[in-house]
Amino acid sequence: MNAQILCSQYLRCPSCHSQLTINNEKCTVCGEMLRRTLGILDLRWPRPSRRDLEEEELIAESHGTRVLVIFLPSKDEAYLPLLGGVPDMSRPMREELRKLGIYYLHLGPAFRDRAAKGEKLFFETDEHPNVRGYALIADLVLSHLKEHAKRYGLTDWQSNLSRARS
Repeated sequence: MNAQILCSQYLRCPSCHSQLTINNEKCTVCGEMLRRTLGILDLRWPRPSRRDLEEEELIAESHGTRVLVIFLPSKDEAYLPLLGGVPDMSRPMREELRKLGIYYLHLGPAFRDRAAKGEKLFFETDEHPNVRGYALIADLVLSHLKEHAKRYGLTDWQSNLSRARS
């Protein structure tokens, strides 16, 4: 099975959840324009519903932690704002998370800052982060978790890390 067929099995329209093909620019069922309005993760996994988020938060709380939603910008979201006039695609979702009291980490500003300095964070031939991009993701997530360790029930993370290294 080739990669295009395999990937297309998992692409769903975030509005009506109908199956998409990789090259669709709009959903053939509901007509939503996809490339102009959505990042790559929106195409692969439908946006979670309010109920999904609330359930995830309850599960996390039962384990002594909290949900952390991480917004990873696409290549376009990192570099196109440098040209101006590009809307913030994750803003509506971040506003909904804020209303629900669910924590999130928006990596877009850090990616745009690095992009503005000329740093290449994605492969030239596709949308995936390169080594520098993944290093930035790791640094930002680790920094956030360290800063908010108590929030996520990670009060013993340093001692557990020390034990794991020995």
